[in-house]
Amino acid sequence: MRPVTERTSDGWRMRIDRQPDRTVMSVSGEIDLSNASRLTDWLTIIISEQPAAVDIDLSRMTFMDSTGIRSFVAARHLCEEKSLPFRLVQVQLNTRRLIEAVGLADYFNIDPAPPA
Repeated sequence: MRPVTERTSDGWRMRIDRQPDRTVMSVSGEIDLSNASRLTDWLTIIISEQPAAVDIDLSRMTFMDSTGIRSFVAARHLCEEKSLPFRLVQVQLNTRRLIEAVGLADYFNIDPAPPA
């Protein structure tokens, strides 16, 4: 299956790359109250496809507020229900600090880089 790219007009972009061993969603731009529900919708779709694993690449995300974190918590919970691995990869320092500040650093499986 070919990768799917969606551009939105509300400050963010995502790319979904379906690979045999995982699905990688790359997020760039800003995730906040104005667009987090759209992110949650796409994460739910990806997880419903039952990939072998779900990686969220945040290397190009420039901003995230608590609504973005809520989207990732919901996605991780769905993955747990389906026994699917879920990771945040290439997390920028500002995002990592936010995750740590709200006490979720141990909750997320944060990896510095996606597998080769």
